[in-house]
Amino acid sequence: MRKIPSFVTFWHKATLLSYSQILLSNTFAVGWFVIAAIALKPDMLIASLCATFAANGSATLLGFNRKIVETGYYGYNAILVGLCLAFSFDLNPTLVLLIIAGSLMTVFLTVGLTSLLGYYVHLPILSLPFIIVTPIVWLIGEFLAIPEPSQTIADFSNLLLLDDHFNASKSFLRALGSILFMPHELSGLLLFVGLLLVSRIFCMLSIGGFLIGFSLLLAVDNNLEGINADLLGFNSILTAVILGGVFVIPSLASYGLAIVATAICALTGLAMYEILDQIFFEASILTAPSVFTSLLILYALKFREHGYSPKLVKFIPSTPEKNMDYDSTWHKHLENNNLETFFSLPFNGEWKISQGIQGKYTHQDQWKYAWDFVVVDEKGQSFSLAGHKPPNYHAYRLPVLAPADGTVIRVVDRVPDNEIGIINTKDNWGNFVIIQHNSQLYSVLAHLSWKTIRVKEGNSVQRGNILGLCGNSGRSPEPHLHFHVQQSPNLGSLTICPTFSTFIRKESIDSISMVEIQAPPEEGDYVKNLVSNPSLATFLTMPIDFENVYKVTVGNSVKEERWKVSVDFNGISYIESLPTGAQASFSVHRGLFLILNYIGPTDTALFAFAVGASLVPLTSSIPLHWKNELPYSYFSKGTSKLVTDMIRPLFDLIRVSSQLKLEQFEGDSVGAQVSEEYRIEGETTVSTFFSKTNGKWKSRVVLNGADMLFTTKNSVVPGPSYLELTSPYGWNLVAHRYKSSGQVE
Repeated sequence: MRKIPSFVTFWHKATLLSYSQILLSNTFAVGWFVIAAIALKPDMLIASLCATFAANGSATLLGFNRKIVETGYYGYNAILVGLCLAFSFDLNPTLVLLIIAGSLMTVFLTVGLTSLLGYYVHLPILSLPFIIVTPIVWLIGEFLAIPEPSQTIADFSNLLLLDDHFNASKSFLRALGSILFMPHELSGLLLFVGLLLVSRIFCMLSIGGFLIGFSLLLAVDNNLEGINADLLGFNSILTAVILGGVFVIPSLASYGLAIVATAICALTGLAMYEILDQIFFEASILTAPSVFTSLLILYALKFREHGYSPKLVKFIPSTPEKNMDYDSTWHKHLENNNLETFFSLPFNGEWKISQGIQGKYTHQDQWKYAWDFVVVDEKGQSFSLAGHKPPNYHAYRLPVLAPADGTVIRVVDRVPDNEIGIINTKDNWGNFVIIQHNSQLYSVLAHLSWKTIRVKEGNSVQRGNILGLCGNSGRSPEPHLHFHVQQSPNLGSLTICPTFSTFIRKESIDSISMVEIQAPPEEGDYVKNLVSNPSLATFLTMPIDFENVYKVTVGNSVKEERWKVSVDFNGISYIESLPTGAQASFSVHRGLFLILNYIGPTDTALFAFAVGASLVPLTSSIPLHWKNELPYSYFSKGTSKLVTDMIRPLFDLIRVSSQLKLEQFEGDSVGAQVSEEYRIEGETTVSTFFSKTNGKWKSRVVLNGADMLFTTKNSVVPGPSYLELTSPYGWNLVAHRYKSSGQVE
């Protein structure tokens, strides 16, 4: 079979995704449905194709990133310009040249506005280039006296309507079709089916947005006389989708925001329509009401205090369902959603929390979010000998570290350490350091030892830098470290609850070690930072273009499965499994290996890996236990997935949780050396709203430093050497790696 030329693949992707981007999607299926909706009027399709080829072609020739061109980012505004011109004028060579000129303008505006809005205010451009370019090229068309179209959309629509009576469903479909300047039911129906295949939340938001906007229009004019309801209706639809689930994580709060925003958009659209309809053509408001409302609200939401819903999407947006999945994996585990700064524990080694949040001594009321740390021995005592002097305490004069990058704004290093049992109430905080991490985030580390602070005011510090030594100054009955985070530089102001990125916790000195991610430590816990394990990281840091081949046995069936590691245009690595077509994107970041998403069947070796190694702390603290939650989409298919998708923003109908543990063993010999072997064993429970245990999957992932793949005794082959998955449906999967290629010496 001949390989498809790369330029054909490029133009296929760039063209289809340009059409898909019009509906805020990045899937081929939506692109095909958009093309089908436009193809009902061939002149409109020809105009849109001229626009997308002109935009994507010029972007490629000018040297803009081909990966971005492939996403349709430079093409969708051009398509809208072409559709609008074909809606207003008869398609002829002059109009085609005007469409090409307008498409080139949208490319330059897309680049400029992306840089301007993205860099300075971190906002999307949406359809701003289309809104700016269209009136310009329309006026040129009027100046050139290009005739109006011989067959108007209204004429074409009359051929498709079953009757002329008003009903809500017809009005909704006409409004949806109007996004493409095709205001009739069949176009709208094709778009709706395309959206339904990609995102159920999309469809719910589009219907809700239309009903809210249309109800307001009816309240203004009961007969809708003199109002273009189709144009104002599709602006309401776009606004609800943008703020309900595309640039905001779907939730009950985002739905409330969408309702308010849609109402604002409808009223704004009425005002714009009254003004612009007198100056330009009937459809001249374009998407301006939706873009204006959406950008205004998205910008305003950036200035909220932390911790409030709805949450903004802080990654490259996709469908609402994928946004929720991504938020629950990457963002939940690797980013601090509230404060945009993650904190490490401010010390080395294992310490105990003697007083935590809402502690009974001093962590009360507005100062409740704070922690006191001490060091204890195997007997649970914080001191040796009689404990009468500060040096008898294990924490005394141990290094205190910067919990995150920042700038030192205040230092006090003049308070002598107390004798044991004596409290200095005059200098309550003793010696301390305050670090500013951003304009509203400050950390305080207090009770440091006298004349041991190594930083000065104005110094920049990085996470892990030594600030000073733990002491017993101020209101401190024994040597300990006090730590809290506040929103003001003033010492003693209101504390806020940060989250520590990743740390290891034990409930008692002899209990098992657990990994905690993005969670505050609790009083009585024994905690320490995650110390990286380069050996374990090497197994799971799979380079681009690396390949592994597995012999996979499922029941009586034996097959071969080949994995290839690639990177998408967002810079995210993913494993593609051939010939199954399954894909799993992954990240190695901040001491964690994390599966971001899995798409494909459940009887593949890649699925066993995605479940069994969904989250792996790359740490030397072994043995280790931890918990993780997986997206329900891994296990939910068909009707159950459709229903779950629609309900998920309100509550989880299906939940998937994993209990995992990591152990280390001595593997086989490689030459004169004994290899390392890591085993990750897990049990994944799928539970529904109606049943707590709907199925259990048991998994084992083995990372072995010795197999037939090694060319030298020091080489390391990334990826698992053995996979096992036991399903709740009575079948088992076993996969052995037997071939590898790529960046391995």
